[in-house]
Amino acid sequence: MLLQGGGNFGDHWSHHHNFRLEIIRAFPHVPIIQFPQSVFFKQKENLDRTRELINSHQNFTLIIRDNRSFEFCKENFNCPIFLCPDMAFAIDGIPATSSYLDVSCLLRDDKELLVEKRDDIRRVLSTRDVSYQVNDWLDERNIVASKLNGLASRIVKRVPVGYGLSVPFLTFCRRYYAQRRFLYGAKLLGRGKKVVTDRLHGHIMSILLGRENFTFDSLDGKISAFHETWTWADPRSHMISSITELEENL
Repeated sequence: MLLQGGGNFGDHWSHHHNFRLEIIRAFPHVPIIQFPQSVFFKQKENLDRTRELINSHQNFTLIIRDNRSFEFCKENFNCPIFLCPDMAFAIDGIPATSSYLDVSCLLRDDKELLVEKRDDIRRVLSTRDVSYQVNDWLDERNIVASKLNGLASRIVKRVPVGYGLSVPFLTFCRRYYAQRRFLYGAKLLGRGKKVVTDRLHGHIMSILLGRENFTFDSLDGKISAFHETWTWADPRSHMISSITELEENL
């Protein structure tokens, strides 16, 4: 069994992590591989519960995407643990995009936000002779893709009824939705000659697109941890911690 990677291993995104723990509990004898994740726990009791389930599972493999999380997991979990870059680096052939802005800003607005900074970034860019836009890729809502994805989700909830007949349709819906989201993200970032972001995959996709990027950390520290592990030597990548630092380097 394969569990998707990301940045939700821990109690910051408890809904996703609790579902993961239910899978581990329900299938104690089934080999489970957790694809690359960042790890962050706020509460000791949540870490203890996770440790108990993982350590009692007979065949659980944990893949981690940064050194901080890797060392933390080695201290807490008794299972095979491997360090691996984010799987986005396996993407081959991102469509070329033309830059018509000096700066594209991809800024989050959810509970991973470390410091609210949209207005300050707009102020900095407005004082310079540059063109820019500020967005988040969750702003985009493709109606067709969203409706297909929602329909696929409703079908999944009715499994096993009609599952054999619905697999090709489910596959089409998921792939279409994923491709639409990916192409939108590439277009959003690629329109700027430079990128300012506080999303890990904004940082990663900027590198894949060949864009110089100025990246703020997230609340859980996963971006700086990833940068320290994998992307620190890329001259296009700059981790910054303040608006002043952005002004000095941009």
